[in-house]
Amino acid sequence: MTRQESSVVGGNLNAVGTLLAILAAAAVCGGCRGQATPEQPPEEISAVRGVRTHLTIPKELSFEEQIAIPVSEWETSTGGTCAVTELDFAGEAGDSPRLPGECTIVLAPLSSLPELVDAGWVASMTLNDDALDARWDDVMEGLRNGMCRPGGEPGVLPVSCPVLACYYRSDLLEAAGKSPPETWDDYQTLLETLPDWAPEMAAVEPWGEEFRASLFLARAASLALHPDSLSLYLDIQTGEPLIASEAFLRSLADMQAASPYLDQASLTLGPGECLREVTEGRAALAIGLPASPTRDVPDSTDAGEGTAGGTIGVCPLPGSLSVFNRETGEWSDLSAESGPYRVTLAGFEGYAVCVHAGATEPQQRASWNLWGMIEDDLQTSGEPPAWLPGICRTSRLAGARRSPMSGLPASTWQAHLEVAAKQLTSTRVAADLPLPQRQRFREPLGEQVTRALTEDASPEDALQAVGDEWIELIEELGRQRVLNTYRACLGLSPVSLP
Repeated sequence: MTRQESSVVGGNLNAVGTLLAILAAAAVCGGCRGQATPEQPPEEISAVRGVRTHLTIPKELSFEEQIAIPVSEWETSTGGTCAVTELDFAGEAGDSPRLPGECTIVLAPLSSLPELVDAGWVASMTLNDDALDARWDDVMEGLRNGMCRPGGEPGVLPVSCPVLACYYRSDLLEAAGKSPPETWDDYQTLLETLPDWAPEMAAVEPWGEEFRASLFLARAASLALHPDSLSLYLDIQTGEPLIASEAFLRSLADMQAASPYLDQASLTLGPGECLREVTEGRAALAIGLPASPTRDVPDSTDAGEGTAGGTIGVCPLPGSLSVFNRETGEWSDLSAESGPYRVTLAGFEGYAVCVHAGATEPQQRASWNLWGMIEDDLQTSGEPPAWLPGICRTSRLAGARRSPMSGLPASTWQAHLEVAAKQLTSTRVAADLPLPQRQRFREPLGEQVTRALTEDASPEDALQAVGDEWIELIEELGRQRVLNTYRACLGLSPVSLP
């Protein structure tokens, strides 16, 4: 392992104190909500005065009108100009987003980052900007180290990053003398004994067509990414696909074992719908996410203070006490004293800000300054966008307001935030397929996972078929290109293949 690779692994494994310490620090900033956006220091205004910027935002968020005021205020205070363009990122699958040529800064879906990295679009944040440095330091450590350093340099500023969690009827678990699942074996036991502790209730997972590939990767990550390795989907030295390796085979077999105990509606459900099954009293155990306006049909009801007939608990996705070691070809048993080993999958949803590497330094500085004013305004406004509370900044833990459409009762909201923060701070974070034209890699994975779950295809046959298709795709796109995009997304420098 190189020094750079060792540094990345070590950074990912360092926890940032305890969650209580994080919350205490966050409370200081939480009290700032509702106040006017502070004026910028004169030296910051001077550095960006009169500069032309161009911001591109996702069309699906429909918030151009909401940012009109801070954009206008920025133009007035700096004498600069800002054009705003809405882009349908959902229509750009398989290709680099067609950003306007004059674009200097983009708010992009996290799932689009591999395309931007592949295109060499993302600029480093090395501008000696104290305000920008503070925003960067505020990003939760696991996320910051796992997804936000293209090529090893800070370059991606996340503003929303949902992560999956396990939701359960805590009143029923406690009454039965059971505990929330720590490992996937614990989780399987709860599924198999569901009639004992939650009679006539269901368990659900988001196996819907659009999400089942991500769920499979989320289940597999803690088994497949060894603490001393960075190779998850591809070998970081050769670019060889690892999707048919022992850890992924076991994870798919685990999903097959879970299938008989899940409500068969799982095959059509997304993560927000799974959580709703719990809040509306039909399910006692679910893997899911709070509802999202870009993913779910808005529900006219608000979970408010409670749920149908009981209380809801939330815990991180289960982890593992063993992980596959590719170098030895064996499973490594991990110490149970520190708890299960967890790797958190992220990047399947959420948004981040990047600045164009082709912009001039004044434009880059002005673009970050502009975004700072927009972000502060969104945070202090009476009703921030529904997508913004996908928590990923330490300072926002204490003050993050519950979105009525989240599907979570108010009594569970803070626990949900703490669990999300724990996963993005104290565990390794792995991106959901950080590869160029990632949708083309996702499609065969989703198809073969479907075969394994609905047609009794063996994990070996299903994942070998995925590996074969990935090899063809890698050769078509160019192994050097695919490997170095993957390495850059992991925070590594490029390599030259023989």
